Amino acid sequence: MKINYFLTLLPILLFSQFLRGQGSLSGTISDGGSTLPGATVVLDSAKYGTSTDFNGRFQLVNIPVGTYRLKISFIGYQEYLDTITVTEKPLDMGTITLIAGQFLNEVVVEGSMRNSEAKAINMTKVSNTIVTVVAADGIGKLPDKNAAEAVQRIPSVSIERDQGEGRYISLRGTPHDWSASLINGDRLPVADENADSRTVAFDIFPAELIEFIVVSKALTPDIEGDAIGGSINFITKAAPLERTLAVNLGGGFNFQAQGPIVNASILWGDRSKNKKFGYLIAGSLWNRSYATDNYEVIYGSNENQGLNRLELRDYVGTRRTIGTTASMEYKFTEQNRVYAKFIYGGMRDNEWNRKTMYNWFVGAGRTVRLQNIHDIMLNRMVGGEVGGNFKLNPKIALDVRFASYSNRFGFGNVPFDGDDDRNGYHVVQFERFNLTYEDLIYLDEAGNIITNPALAADEVKLIEDDHPTGGDDYNNIQPLIQQELRPEDFEFTTAYSEINETWERDPIVGQLDLTYQPNSQWKIKIGTKVRIKEGGRFYSLHEWIPDVTKKPQGYTLDQFETEALDEKGGFLQELGEPYQGTFMPFLTEDQYSSFLGQVGDTLRERVMDENNPSFAEFVGSRYTYQEHVYAAYGMAEFQINEQLMLLGGLRMEYTELDMQGDSLGKIVVFFNPVTGLLETSKPVYGVSSGSKYVALLPMLHFKYSPNKKNNLRFAVTRTFRRPNFNESKPGDPFYSFTDLVRTFGNPDLKPTYAWNFDATWELYFGNIGMLSAGVFYKAIDDHIFATTESSTDVAVGNSAIGIKSFQNAQALSHLAGAEFVFNRRFDFLPGFLSGFGINANYSFIWSRMEVPGRTFDQPLPRQAPHLFNVALFYEKHNLQARLAVNYKSAYLLELNLAATEINGVNQLINPDTDEYDTFYGSFTSMDLSISYKLNKHFSIYTEWNNLLNSPLRIYRGRIERPVQTEYYSIRGIIGVKFNL
Repeated sequence: MKINYFLTLLPILLFSQFLRGQGSLSGTISDGGSTLPGATVVLDSAKYGTSTDFNGRFQLVNIPVGTYRLKISFIGYQEYLDTITVTEKPLDMGTITLIAGQFLNEVVVEGSMRNSEAKAINMTKVSNTIVTVVAADGIGKLPDKNAAEAVQRIPSVSIERDQGEGRYISLRGTPHDWSASLINGDRLPVADENADSRTVAFDIFPAELIEFIVVSKALTPDIEGDAIGGSINFITKAAPLERTLAVNLGGGFNFQAQGPIVNASILWGDRSKNKKFGYLIAGSLWNRSYATDNYEVIYGSNENQGLNRLELRDYVGTRRTIGTTASMEYKFTEQNRVYAKFIYGGMRDNEWNRKTMYNWFVGAGRTVRLQNIHDIMLNRMVGGEVGGNFKLNPKIALDVRFASYSNRFGFGNVPFDGDDDRNGYHVVQFERFNLTYEDLIYLDEAGNIITNPALAADEVKLIEDDHPTGGDDYNNIQPLIQQELRPEDFEFTTAYSEINETWERDPIVGQLDLTYQPNSQWKIKIGTKVRIKEGGRFYSLHEWIPDVTKKPQGYTLDQFETEALDEKGGFLQELGEPYQGTFMPFLTEDQYSSFLGQVGDTLRERVMDENNPSFAEFVGSRYTYQEHVYAAYGMAEFQINEQLMLLGGLRMEYTELDMQGDSLGKIVVFFNPVTGLLETSKPVYGVSSGSKYVALLPMLHFKYSPNKKNNLRFAVTRTFRRPNFNESKPGDPFYSFTDLVRTFGNPDLKPTYAWNFDATWELYFGNIGMLSAGVFYKAIDDHIFATTESSTDVAVGNSAIGIKSFQNAQALSHLAGAEFVFNRRFDFLPGFLSGFGINANYSFIWSRMEVPGRTFDQPLPRQAPHLFNVALFYEKHNLQARLAVNYKSAYLLELNLAATEINGVNQLINPDTDEYDTFYGSFTSMDLSISYKLNKHFSIYTEWNNLLNSPLRIYRGRIERPVQTEYYSIRGIIGVKFNL
């Protein structure tokens, strides 16, 4: 009877609840100077709750009218409590300011320094997915000058360097082109010297322009899916809540270059009186001297470890990086705004390189070659976006944005002033011919040393244990030459410019996101994105060679103004200066700059056309492409209860790629009746290729929070990786003249796909302390890998030494790993000691792939198995100090899959060894930053990089076979900062 009564009454109760009025609550959370993303906002013991977005905004909907207890919390700030009344009219609370000073365990921190760890840890804690966040003031606590270096301290993040500076970013030890590096949610167009990746070289983008960095290790459907390793989103600075002025001036010294460093930045932002219009302008200048001592070895065979060449390279130069960003917004209401952002990043690298090349085996015989090299590399990226965030009603939000970006790489005015088509990577070369090297040995077919050259199967230069009786130490390779080397014996052979124009632009990027939040439990989001991309690369050579009809006797080095190599304290002093006193003089900078003007009228100028003997090799060095990407997604978040959240959805990306390249047709020799001579025709014809594919990417996330201090996260996602444009180009191979490598594109490459499985546990404790542990696994289909081999075993008909190509792995590849993070302030210690703390993380990554023709599985190329970061810091009163160590273990760089035809079948020459593969050596860096706050506005600081002077090492098979070794030494800077 009671049950029937209840069933009769239930619809009435539900209907009366439906008739009851409902309202909404919104606002912005700040600390008085900047917004606080990730703040927790709850009503009535979390019956209704949410967290603030990256702009510090929040909204609660479908709240029955009535009186509630509002609680706002943020790690590192005092809890905000208020009693509010919700009516049917939307309640906008404006900006609510939290007061710094209270932490999870009620521990008060002395001093007035903003706590960047609090922001970052809080945003990580409240996120519904597996992310790591770094705030702007956290970036400034270490001497990281560009966007790549700013993320190297994050768990599972590593970087690749150029001239000692961070350039490319990778996640979880994977290749850097497996990760998506974004600016404000967009992949940027790519243009750099090598053009071998879809990853932007972030050394052109200063760290001072960044507000937040969000690293997503497990993607959600609203993030671009071309990111197997993960996604790194750099969010540029936005308009502040109040007037802001920040100025930074610093100067320093590079010990390798023995030259100065200048760093300066300024930021200005303000709001109108009614707080509706806000703007920000920021600029950064980093001008630094740099130098590198480098030696490189080129190997000439796939059947033994014989050396073809040793190169001693002395780099000196200056780099100037300029970055600017501007942002403005107009708020109609707290939940409706329009905005615009602009970004620019540019680097000018003025580089001098003096190179000595010992050639045991080259086409011209056994020689020593001297190269005077000068180039000015220019890289410029510019773009911007306009958009709006609109609340159509309390339940529906619309975000719309349009963006456009452009990136370009080229060379500056060397050797000619102004805009000259012949400017480029410019080399003036002298060479000493007909030398006798006394360090060659004769080997029979079994590899034994013999004395009779007529019976030799090979004649080689070997080092270390590859030499049957023990060869040169790998850090002290000494060419033994019978003849005396004198300037008057070095003949001018050529001057040339390598010309490189690489560009890429995304003229149209459009995105629309629609969010529907019917209540505090459900949030449904759908969206679409369009990106139109176009780009191309033009690479060529322009030469000046001796003309015997104008200057029969030619030129020798002693006829020009020269100077001894400035070793700046000792070339390779870290290795004991093994080449001290052996360098030949080089042209002075003034003599180099005037060289063509002085002797150019006696030289023969040779353009890269069909009359050039190298024409056939350069045919494939020009290509263009157009790529259209259309994406759509749908996702939903369901807060099942206070402890459990479920997020799931599907992303679809349709890609349409068209590429154009060149190939050389059949060479025809014919008789020209006009000239009466035999002439050669080298016809070039255009070739094209294209591909279309759809990537379907389901994604599912769980978050379980048993209490306020613990999170358990699980994710299953599918992601992919598009082939790089150089990997899939049609036509003849691309030829790198300096590196002597021909790169064959493969238009039949398929995208790489991966199923990703992630699980993470997080514990938050004490004074913004954090402990986390996670595991992950990736099952990878059609992994794209590069192979490099020596061309002596391949009939290519050219002078290239290296042959590179790309292919998909035939079998499933595997990658798994574990991550550990520990952050802790030692505030439980007494007095002075309470200012100490530690941030540490370690990642272990294991991978395996099958290699065609090899009988064993091996790690994936470009995947480092160990990553480690630790920062010891002190923060108390007005003093901040951090000593940071970053470690990345050695890893396989590229495979050598040289093959030969045996009985009509291609078979690997070295099927069961990685002794001919190329590896990237381990790298450990140590950096130091100290700052002291003088008063409310001024602080002084000092920063030091590369305190360990760790070298970059690339080697063949094992470290005792060096391919490239570079030293950069230490650089330091002192400065002053002003904040309004």
